[in-house]
Amino acid sequence: MSISPEICSIQGINYRMTVSGQGETVVFLHGGHTNLDVWEEQISFFARYFRVIAFDQRGYGHTDIPSEPFSYEDDLRHILDEYMIERAILIGASFGGSVAIDFALTYPDRVKALVLAGPAVNGNKLPLRMRLESIKSYVAVKSKGIHTAADQFERNRYWKYFIPKQADRRKIFMDIFRANEAFYTWDLKLNRSLSPPAAARLSEIRMPTLIIEPGDDLKFNIKTCQMLQKGISQSELVRLHHCGHLPNLERPDEFNEAVYAWLLKL
Repeated sequence: MSISPEICSIQGINYRMTVSGQGETVVFLHGGHTNLDVWEEQISFFARYFRVIAFDQRGYGHTDIPSEPFSYEDDLRHILDEYMIERAILIGASFGGSVAIDFALTYPDRVKALVLAGPAVNGNKLPLRMRLESIKSYVAVKSKGIHTAADQFERNRYWKYFIPKQADRRKIFMDIFRANEAFYTWDLKLNRSLSPPAAARLSEIRMPTLIIEPGDDLKFNIKTCQMLQKGISQSELVRLHHCGHLPNLERPDEFNEAVYAWLLKL
């Protein structure tokens, strides 16, 4: 099964998205530097058993860039409303995990379960090196263009935890990275952050939560997974070995099997 995203207008915003399958709804939320294409092998697999929604989040890929204050959790609510979905299972990777967490805190009645793969957590202070390297990458795109900046990103040893090691997976990631120039064209301050932030509110998350810890991820990210396991009462942690920050892309079969087995227990 190949995915065929379309442009759908919801609440005046044009989203690049795909909807497939039947049954209970699973929503995939991509992370930074990526778009919905990073979920291609999950969409194909899970659409056999669920109704699957994936979309480029606002300011990423081919979805509209923000021009006024907004929040990612409200965008997700509008999408669920458009498709008349009362509750969904949210699967988020990296930054997409932080969107899933914030949505669960803001609209807990709309979430059946969470799957968080190498997730970010808003309010969890990033290491100085990570912040500096992120700024360098952002500035490189703005000053040199996405293709030159992508080459620099790929050569930067700091980001080796983020970029898949396997050549074919690496190419997929870098192609997606290069298709994401829109992210660098809008004012990031337009994103309204949840307040108080999620890092101080993990005990409020009551729904079943699967945390996927990539074995070769950055130590800070691994500690974040462990923090979530301790902070969320109904959580389970699974470690996927021999993969970095994007286990769904690096080890798709193992990722799919682990998530599907857990969902069957709900």
